[in-house]
Amino acid sequence: SKVGARGDIIRALSHRYFIMVRDNLLSGKYPKTTKPYNKDYLNWKIRNYGHAEPWFLAGDLFRNIQIYEKDGGRAVGIPKGKRAGGKSWLYEKGNQSKRYNARDISYYAYLNEYGSPSGKIPARPVFTPTLADFVRTEVDDILKKSSNRMFKRWEIR
Repeated sequence: SKVGARGDIIRALSHRYFIMVRDNLLSGKYPKTTKPYNKDYLNWKIRNYGHAEPWFLAGDLFRNIQIYEKDGGRAVGIPKGKRAGGKSWLYEKGNQSKRYNARDISYYAYLNEYGSPSGKIPARPVFTPTLADFVRTEVDDILKKSSNRMFKRWEIR
């Protein structure tokens, strides 16, 4: 059916975008800007997690990137509702203070993508530039293939 074919295309596109986002993070293509929040945070991250990569602390952000249903369609990102499990650069690794109320992982993803309103946390976008790449390469390719199939059906025999 047409609805089924449309659903298949949407599923395929969302899966291809999901793979691009993860590949771009793993390869270091994005984010282009890797400026840390501040020097203390950078030192804490290296001391406790052995690296200074943005978008990676204990892996919560990366592991929670998924394809999910949203507003009657599909989305690629980090859905609301998952907590970061008490990780905070305010405390040493493993020390979960009762005062620290773990934030939703999607909040950290938002801050990484867009930065903080105050400007203290720099934007280190991954989803936005990947979407631009995706539209330029993947969507154009699919539209060309679909157009070719459609024009072949219209040929007069």
